[in-house]
Amino acid sequence: MNLALQVIVVTLLVVVCAVFSIWRLLSGAARQRALNLLATVPLVAATGWFLALQARTRARLGGGCGSCSASTTAVSRKQTPDALRRY
Repeated sequence: MNLALQVIVVTLLVVVCAVFSIWRLLSGAARQRALNLLATVPLVAATGWFLALQARTRARLGGGCGSCSASTTAVSRKQTPDALRRY
């Protein structure tokens, strides 16, 4: 019984790590498609963690990194005064 439990636990850990790695490597659009596919499952679609994950994924698809500013000082903040110019 102990060996069977070890096999189950190790298999579960490997599957979870593989799913996590694939999720991290997916593009934003592919993540959204995967979430839309999972949303068809009634038990998953109603859970709070799934709704939060959907909202977070949609927010990241909305725009760039968020560090850009519409003001003209955005460029000057990123430059170091008296530094050598990079080419």
